[in-house]
Amino acid sequence: MQKFDPEDFKLRYPQFKGLANDYLTSQYQLALILGATVIGVFCNKDVQYLISLLVLAHILTVFAQSGGSGTAIGRVASVTEGSISASFNTAVKAGDEFWAQSQFGLIILQLLRNRGGATYVAHPADLGGYLNYSGYYGC
Repeated sequence: MQKFDPEDFKLRYPQFKGLANDYLTSQYQLALILGATVIGVFCNKDVQYLISLLVLAHILTVFAQSGGSGTAIGRVASVTEGSISASFNTAVKAGDEFWAQSQFGLIILQLLRNRGGATYVAHPADLGGYLNYSGYYGC
């Protein structure tokens, strides 16, 4: 996978251009940890890098929401005009709640659905007439 470049990230996701490069780099490390199972489903290193940037954008968006300055995500569930109130709803499967908190997470969920999850691939040694359980999931 490519080395993280905060300036490249800011070009791809201009809504985060005001964040310091050091902060983005540290949050990228968090994105790699939190998104490891998602990123690892894709075999191509360039795709893994792009997915890792999506995970970072998701994390930054969720953090902004928790501070009260984020953007609402989902369908409007209810609206009140007097004293202004609104609630949003995103229908998600159990276990997908974390990713459903931002538009970037919803893209990740869709990519995973399109991918179909992890794929078991036999290790070449397994093809030699004996089984040694050295296969792996993913790529």
